[in-house]
Amino acid sequence: MKRILGTLLLGTCFLATPALRAEDHHHDRARSEQRREWNQREEKAYKRYVQEQKRQYREWNRLNTKEQNSYWKWRQRHDDTYMERHYR
Repeated sequence: MKRILGTLLLGTCFLATPALRAEDHHHDRARSEQRREWNQREEKAYKRYVQEQKRQYREWNRLNTKEQNSYWKWRQRHDDTYMERHYR
């Protein structure tokens, strides 16, 4: 009985792993589609982000993927309307 349960559990893990990876890939793709064109407005928002996070300013193209993703998460919570209303 233990052998059957162990086999079923192991099989489930093997089947679940690709499904989870596919979901992560879907979220990464959705996030990249939401990204905006980098322009003067985005640069201004990025400078506000750096200031709020108390980080040292570094050019966008010098940030690693983790740092860029952190910015995009912040940016989703601070859309253009929010930025205009709160940061003038």
